[in-house]
Amino acid sequence: MKLLKIAIVLVLSSLCFSVLNKYRKLTLPKSYTEVDSLDIMLADAKMKLPANSTIGFRTNAPVGRQDVLYFKSALVLAPIVVGRGENDTMLLIQDHQFPALPMDQYECIHNGGGKYLNYSLVRIKE
Repeated sequence: MKLLKIAIVLVLSSLCFSVLNKYRKLTLPKSYTEVDSLDIMLADAKMKLPANSTIGFRTNAPVGRQDVLYFKSALVLAPIVVGRGENDTMLLIQDHQFPALPMDQYECIHNGGGKYLNYSLVRIKE
């Protein structure tokens, strides 16, 4: 019985150490998530838009990734409302790995980018 208790304590200690070690890695300054990267990348765009504005969203990312980028961008830009369709002002996020979105129908307000993604804050030409 005593040996069983010692084994249980050792297993639980090992699990706690493992969890704490992983938590420490998450709190390191270099542990950026994609939301952190988008927050840094879109900081200038957020300053250029009024807090009560509504903008549209488009991306050249593959279909499965489009929703992820949309929701993360909406989270980062809140309280600005990011809609799924066309709007007078648009946020275009472009992944370097895929063909660029055509820009001929847009007038650029601001550009920026990061290591993997670029963005353009644009208005639709009239």
